[in-house]
Amino acid sequence: MNAKEEFLSSISTRPVKCAEVVYTACSLWAMNEEDGPPPKKLILKVGYNETAWEEFLKELDFEYDAGYGGQELFGTIWFSASDEWMVRREYDGSEWWELYCKPRITDEFY
Repeated sequence: MNAKEEFLSSISTRPVKCAEVVYTACSLWAMNEEDGPPPKKLILKVGYNETAWEEFLKELDFEYDAGYGGQELFGTIWFSASDEWMVRREYDGSEWWELYCKPRITDEFY
């Protein structure tokens, strides 16, 4: 799976406020920290410009194993025009970005 393509597909047309994506290959889990490279942590800061966006996407353009096994991608994406955010989830080896929305306050609370 390509992390950049999945990220762009998941956000759809939602404007991103900021994001954090951390990549740790499952094969690294078996190693201690001294044997392998550290996890790859990508940060897109609030107030980013076009250059920072392009650099973030460039760094996110890699293949990872989205199949069964341990989770390899972690992170959170916050959206600017809404009370929505996405969190990286995993179940039984399958990974995805899951959308969360701030619950609407219904009329009974007013």
